[in-house]
Amino acid sequence: MSTHEREARAALAAADAAARREAVRRFEGCTALEAGAGTGKTTVLVSRVVAWCLGPGFERAEKDEGGPERAARRVLGGVVAITFTEAAAAEMAHRIGEALRALGRGERPIGLDDGDVPERELAAVRARSLVAELDQLVVQSIHAFCRRLLARHPLEAGLHPRFEVDGDGAGQRAAVRAVLDHALTEAFAAGPDDDLVALALGEAGADELEATLVQLVGEGVSPALFEADPYAPERVAALYEELGAALRALLAAEAGRLPDSSAGARVAEAARDALAAVEAAPATSEGLATVAQTVAALFPERLVERLRAWRAGKLGERDAAALGADVDALAAAAGDVRRL
Repeated sequence: MSTHEREARAALAAADAAARREAVRRFEGCTALEAGAGTGKTTVLVSRVVAWCLGPGFERAEKDEGGPERAARRVLGGVVAITFTEAAAAEMAHRIGEALRALGRGERPIGLDDGDVPERELAAVRARSLVAELDQLVVQSIHAFCRRLLARHPLEAGLHPRFEVDGDGAGQRAAVRAVLDHALTEAFAAGPDDDLVALALGEAGADELEATLVQLVGEGVSPALFEADPYAPERVAALYEELGAALRALLAAEAGRLPDSSAGARVAEAARDALAAVEAAPATSEGLATVAQTVAALFPERLVERLRAWRAGKLGERDAAALGADVDALAAAAGDVRRL
């Protein structure tokens, strides 16, 4: 490894360490932590909670009367820790407890530096008080947190007071299966000419029907959208118009200015070809299927990723310089094309 490479790696490691320390210690305003899997996000978050509880959080709580026990109760009761899964929530709660117990014994857990928490003796006293009130700490999944909020005011939220959260979708799938079984039973009793029978016995099959219904319900698609023929010419034409408008906006923002060698130029070329396909397609179900296949072929995953990056305002230096003030217009148009 060359000296330059060693220096570059050392600089990256120093920047990473500085970012981690700021994520642990900085409590003014908002802090966003973005990192890949297995890079230590949970360790940083656990350290941040512990640093807050032992430091600023405890100091604020101590201003009220009641001693260290009540202060610890107030601190932990004010922590909001939310994760995506129950397993992650359980792990985080366990690791916070383990870190506080270690500090109570005068040890320093992994992920915490001397400057993250008060001096050792004070930290140990506060940590022992926090461990005694650890049942006040609530670490939840996003589903559990939302349920907790809604359960306090179910009627105002338009929910049944005994509603349940279907976190893994099992209840939703069971409901879809029950409805589909009932509908198929009635359809088969009506005779082989029923449309649902044709779908179940055709290329779709009952399993694919169920999967499609689960997806539609999960995305909140209203049944009212299917009261009219989804492939009626006027609806297909409206979809063509929406897609065509998004492609035209993208091309107008790009205006042929992106360098020919850039990935952005390939996106623009794909958009021109897609627009031509949309403008030439008949407003029929067959035409829509052809357009869908054409657009999917023109925008492979690497170009979809480029649209996603544009939507987030991430352009290469050459592309950004070429577009100038039209970067925002390109971002908005890219979002519309990707959505459609």
